[in-house]
Amino acid sequence: MRTAMQFFLFAILISNAFSQDSKELNTSKIQYTPLPMIGSAPETGLQYGANLTAKFNLGSNKKIKPSFISLTLLNTAKNQFLAISKQEIYTDNWKFVGLIDYKKFPENFYGIGSKSKIQDSTMISWTKLESELRAMKRLNEKSFFGAQIIISSLDTVNILGNKNDYSNVLGFKGGSFTGIGASFNYDTRDDPYTAKNGTFIDAKMNFLIGDYKHTYIEIDGRKFFNKNNKVLALQGKIYSTSGSVPFWALPKLLNQTGNSFIFRGLPDGRYRDNNAIAYQIEYRHSFQNRLGFVLFGSTGTVFESWSSMSESKLKIAYGIGLRYQLRKDSTENLRLDIGFSPNEPMGLYILFKEAF
Repeated sequence: MRTAMQFFLFAILISNAFSQDSKELNTSKIQYTPLPMIGSAPETGLQYGANLTAKFNLGSNKKIKPSFISLTLLNTAKNQFLAISKQEIYTDNWKFVGLIDYKKFPENFYGIGSKSKIQDSTMISWTKLESELRAMKRLNEKSFFGAQIIISSLDTVNILGNKNDYSNVLGFKGGSFTGIGASFNYDTRDDPYTAKNGTFIDAKMNFLIGDYKHTYIEIDGRKFFNKNNKVLALQGKIYSTSGSVPFWALPKLLNQTGNSFIFRGLPDGRYRDNNAIAYQIEYRHSFQNRLGFVLFGSTGTVFESWSSMSESKLKIAYGIGLRYQLRKDSTENLRLDIGFSPNEPMGLYILFKEAF
């Protein structure tokens, strides 16, 4: 914990050196924010790396939300490596959202379902490359509709532990799938990075073919209330799949690749199944000196089918975090979150942007 606090302060100093005045870095009004990254999770041990985010505006007026492109490179104490690029680009008439993710990642596999136990886990190793690129046409000031393409590939899983019965899990022999889908966005947030007011709804449905033919539905709803820089943030997510879904594509309560930090305090992939439903609440308090703190809590579960949802075990997680506003003229925060869940190891996250 002491080391995490020291690194959080070090990250603040480094980010300040690059973000005191964005004009010093680029006269075209692109704000570059480089950040060292460190964290700890049960499935990775110590995480260390760097993130570079470029923020810019392509709209013809201030009503168009700012865009960003980020690149994260991360190594871990357990010889894991990941490279993730996220893009969210707004123009007068379009919104583009992208994710390109490469992972070489030994991890703990806990089995499938809400009743899996820590002692049932085994270490597995794999390499994965996946991408999702979305293009949505603006319908009005608040709404977008469009489509996406999806590519996902994973090599053969090596079981490093002694649970060889997992070799029959769908996806352990590797494979790939591709597909297309449809997306809808409704967004009245005052800021896409550190929202204080507004509503956000993102719904998408994907149709996948290849080695694993399946469909995937995801609905993400968020609501923000603000009073005197005291923000109450709410989020609910629903995932539903059908068909032949490989283990790496099953819905999870925590997925650190995407923007799914809804269960901070659980290991990544601790619970996964054909369907998942989760909620979180967060109280955000900001001070005038650019510092702040948050309190958060989550609840949810995974389940094989909607008819068996009542048989699943409800999970909870909770925690506390610190915030530091990187620039006086912008809202992006550096965040340090500490998450807990009963009978699970503590999760520690030092990242750029809010969890939602």
